[in-house]
Amino acid sequence: MSFVHLLRTQLSSEIDRALNDYYSKNGGRGGNRPDVLLLLQNKILDYYPVFIECKGYKDKLVKFDKNGQVENRTAKNEPHFKNISSYAVNGAVHYANALLHHTSYTDIITNRDGDVMIRKIESFLSHKNLPEEKREFIIRTLSNTLLTKNINKVENGESWLKRVFTKIIDDYQNMRLSL
Repeated sequence: MSFVHLLRTQLSSEIDRALNDYYSKNGGRGGNRPDVLLLLQNKILDYYPVFIECKGYKDKLVKFDKNGQVENRTAKNEPHFKNISSYAVNGAVHYANALLHHTSYTDIITNRDGDVMIRKIESFLSHKNLPEEKREFIIRTLSNTLLTKNINKVENGESWLKRVFTKIIDDYQNMRLSL
């Protein structure tokens, strides 16, 4: 078995496990099965998963919210299962979220930088085994800031949120080096 084949097999099993562990498009437990899953490889041999969902109707491509974002969350910040299961792009984004929560993949194209941060925080809080009520409170509080339209607006390829976060990380690393 070649190294590339072994690596592809490991990546596929990691993705399969994530799709099984993540809640389904209808709100149940696991069993996520995208219509098409591809593993694309770039020039430096990094793999990128691509999910394709087929709905067969032109009016079932994507459901956006009032801000023009893929609407996979309700006003209460809960999964919007009707949209996730009924629209192709919403379903594909749901699968991408499964990988963000349950794999080592970090380079996934997404719902805003704030959405990425919220998912990472949710994952961290889940691993810390905080009570559900406390996790929901923290996420609800942070969502008010991290998901606002202005902070996620992309200019010159970056959102304000990403610029601020990068600045904080750079300053922190510089401080540690100077100690």
